[in-house]
Amino acid sequence: MESFESPKVALLVFTAILLLVGFATQWISTRNLQNRNFSVTVPTDVKGKKGKHRREKKQAQNSIKAILHWDFSNPITRGILLFFVSAIFSTLFSVSPRTSFYGEDDSYAGLITITSYTILFLGTKTLCRKIEHCRTLLVATLIGVGFSVVYGIIQSAGLDPFSWKRTSVIGDITRIFGTMGHPNQLAAFLVMGFPIVCYFRLDLFKKRAFALGILLIVVEIFAAAIIVLSLSRGAWLGMGAMLLVFLYGIAKVTQKKQAVLLALLPWVIGIALGAFYFSILSSDHQASVPSTTTAASSSAYAAPTIKENRLLARIQQMGPSTITQGTRWPIWTAAFDMFVHHPLLGVGLDAFHLAFMKYRPAEYWMREWGGTPTRAHNELLHILATQGGLGLMAALAILWGLAKTFAKTFICLSKNDLATDGLSKSAIAEHDGLMMIAIFAGIVGFYTQNMFNFTVIGTGTLFMTLAAIIARFGEEVNTREIVQGSARPLNVFSKSVLFALAGVAVYLLVFQPMRASYLVAKTVFNRSLPAASASENLEEALLIDATKDDYFHHLGTSYRKSARETKDPNIRARALILAKDAYQHAIDLVPVDSNNHVRLATLLVVMAKEKPPLATSEEIYNSIKMAIKLDPNNADVYAIGADIAISFGDSARALIWAKKCADIYPHYAPARAQQGFIALLDAVRFLKNDAPKEGIVYLDEAITQMEKSLPMFWPENYEAKKKSTQNDLAKAYLFKAKAQKRLIEIANSSE
Repeated sequence: MESFESPKVALLVFTAILLLVGFATQWISTRNLQNRNFSVTVPTDVKGKKGKHRREKKQAQNSIKAILHWDFSNPITRGILLFFVSAIFSTLFSVSPRTSFYGEDDSYAGLITITSYTILFLGTKTLCRKIEHCRTLLVATLIGVGFSVVYGIIQSAGLDPFSWKRTSVIGDITRIFGTMGHPNQLAAFLVMGFPIVCYFRLDLFKKRAFALGILLIVVEIFAAAIIVLSLSRGAWLGMGAMLLVFLYGIAKVTQKKQAVLLALLPWVIGIALGAFYFSILSSDHQASVPSTTTAASSSAYAAPTIKENRLLARIQQMGPSTITQGTRWPIWTAAFDMFVHHPLLGVGLDAFHLAFMKYRPAEYWMREWGGTPTRAHNELLHILATQGGLGLMAALAILWGLAKTFAKTFICLSKNDLATDGLSKSAIAEHDGLMMIAIFAGIVGFYTQNMFNFTVIGTGTLFMTLAAIIARFGEEVNTREIVQGSARPLNVFSKSVLFALAGVAVYLLVFQPMRASYLVAKTVFNRSLPAASASENLEEALLIDATKDDYFHHLGTSYRKSARETKDPNIRARALILAKDAYQHAIDLVPVDSNNHVRLATLLVVMAKEKPPLATSEEIYNSIKMAIKLDPNNADVYAIGADIAISFGDSARALIWAKKCADIYPHYAPARAQQGFIALLDAVRFLKNDAPKEGIVYLDEAITQMEKSLPMFWPENYEAKKKSTQNDLAKAYLFKAKAQKRLIEIANSSE
């Protein structure tokens, strides 16, 4: 489905399942330890058999806790668990619990994903028992950044072997999105991974591995250039905050100015390279000066073209006034309204787009016609809107835990006194201090850019990994010094049961959803596929995964196509009924989505015009009314409703909806054009009844409304309606001339 999130979330869930198997294996193994030689402090006043039993029980509890590393005293761990609990309650009381559980298509931020995040955090903290383990794990980030940079270079050079349909374009420049699906997310991932790459590069140079170090310098240079080319303002701010923290940390840990300069140099070169590339683009792609008709204006603009540097233009858009006047501000106000009305648990996990329909500001529609955001584009406001005050408390607890743990460790790093604070002595080395700084700098970059962006799987998994490593740094005990015994291995039966359960979970939660998504994708994107074959594919997909209302929507559309292609009235009627059932099933899954009700209404129009009718006008109107109730500021719903009412000859109802739309959006052309067309229909009715005087009144109204509409805003997909309005305006003038002529004839005959 050209969704970059779907395969990533599948891999995340798969990883979480494997980690759960690991947890279960260790937990079962520690129930009966062969040796109980533990360094555990036991109260000295415990005596007798009862005291011995309590002491042994205490030892067993500590052994399990130590081996599994289930230390919930860490503030980061508590914050993560509180966030998970918040997600559960937010799902239970969501405006669409099904959406909150599975996640919305293209977003996938439902409870399954949040649960996988939580398991990933706990699993990472468990597996990284030594500083060396943390360093080894971070190599994955190094590789991920490298591949993202390579693919970004390929895209920027115009050599992408794939043709993408959904791209982000600013002016005449297609922004690089790499492996993340959107340039903002690519830049966010690179900002988080940037300090990790730099840490490894400095470490390699210190070990005199110059070849690999130079390779990482090249990666850093191009990563910085790609961040510039992404035109992501949030990522630019995140990069600035990340650089300040990282460079300050390097200066404090190394006490060497040359180390700061060595770290900064590749980034400066990369930023300069990206800016230079934009200067080339600006000179190659020149914007034409708007042509004018007046002599004064033509003399003022003698040059045929102007040069515009997209980079400078984007930088100029970073002021507060641009934010308040752009599309983000009304999204943020709607998000806050959601929180005000759902202060404790929010509207539901990943249900932002569904709730947004109800809270959609008219201001947003006028700035971004027809769009419905799935995220608030501000992580703090998004959490407030979807998880309420409880979610905000959890998010702040995570932030506080990260800051507290880092500050505590950083003070120890500065004093070179880590061993007295409970950390392993190997962490005293300088390169481990740099690793801690690099991780925290990446987290700072994540938080900064998320004030204008949102978390996706690529950045979310990296954040959880970095947070788990910081939590591991801040542990007050070292597992190696506590556990000296060995665990009893699992028997064959226990292993078989665990792996069987894991296999079932992978099959149901990973393999089947991916298989269904593939079937839908190859059907939807293959326009030449016969309707019957498309329906079969979609039916098979729904047998595999019937949790997606979007799949039912595609199935209903496929049945509609089948009805159009057949001439047999019985087959046509059956196809239309099947389409109705599919649309109704989508409504049953997500009843608060106004789009599902609009799709059903447009289908019912077709069914109502069958012979005999398969639907009534009241069914149609009820669907439109429900859509308006769910999305009261959606101009498209009013326009569709008015068109439907016009087609059924219900001018009064059509006029109500058209006027309501025009009241909300005074500059929306289709609403004015509809009022003009309705007046034209009424005029024609009077003219047919030989009432030219009354007809002229309505014709004047029709001409006034249509003439007003033509210079107003017409959405891109309304070009045909604009031409139709121009034709109707010409007819109105013709009818008016005939009506005036008829009035003269009536006046002459009366004389």
